Amino acid sequence: MKCFFTISSGDHEYYEMAKVLVLSALDNTDLELYCVYDGQENYFTKWLQLKSVIVLPWKITFLKDLKKIYDGKKSIRFCRGTYLCMELPIIISAYNITDDFVLYVDTDVMFNGSIELNNQHPKLFSSSTDWEVDSWLRFSTGVIVMNTKKLRMQYPKFLIHLQTHNYNFEFAKMGPCDQGAWNTFYTGKNEKLDQVYDWKPWWGVNKNARIIHFSGPKPNLVDRILNQNELETLTELEYRYKFVVNENIRAYRTYLKRWKYYSQSEKLKKIL
Repeated sequence: MKCFFTISSGDHEYYEMAKVLVLSALDNTDLELYCVYDGQENYFTKWLQLKSVIVLPWKITFLKDLKKIYDGKKSIRFCRGTYLCMELPIIISAYNITDDFVLYVDTDVMFNGSIELNNQHPKLFSSSTDWEVDSWLRFSTGVIVMNTKKLRMQYPKFLIHLQTHNYNFEFAKMGPCDQGAWNTFYTGKNEKLDQVYDWKPWWGVNKNARIIHFSGPKPNLVDRILNQNELETLTELEYRYKFVVNENIRAYRTYLKRWKYYSQSEKLKKIL
């Protein structure tokens, strides 16, 4: 099965997370990896190619309009990166990839087991729960099985939906940028994906989890929170996410240890 992740250039932390994604996928799965990349070729894209990851250069088609009317708190760079996933059905068609069903994952995931989704054929897409493990009121967009043909047909209406809300969905309390866009446009149309394919550390340790998703606090921030000196003052971001980590410290320590194994196994050098 083809698996796609997206990233925009310039953020080494996201390069590091993408490296863990790739190495853990190569270790645990037989997925064909593709990276949709917004940026110039550099040491990171060269590293991806050395790992047999196919790099697809792309900029979102509405970038100029996004810069003109977006009025949210997240940075333009963050939004242009996250919105790449929304255009994935368009992107793969432009590159003559004809698969009817593909897997999309956020850059902040780690593969933890085999992926058995070849028989997952949603009418539009399937994804898992977001915050509470058993609550489907808001679905996660960190791992999505996409029906590329049907989503491509829906895309023009989806784009109008984005423009109507100035590409900003904070008002809906469904998450920023792509998360809010998917949840407001496709309300009630998501098909359920087993939570083992989008397992959040705050849910606890799950020996059957296939994909670990560091939604919210990213691994390096989790590491700082877990190893913080009592005399140190929390930054605003650390304070905001400490309550998430405290939901299940044991699980965060377990999955962070595995994440570090991949993170520290190779160095992403500026010059290859």
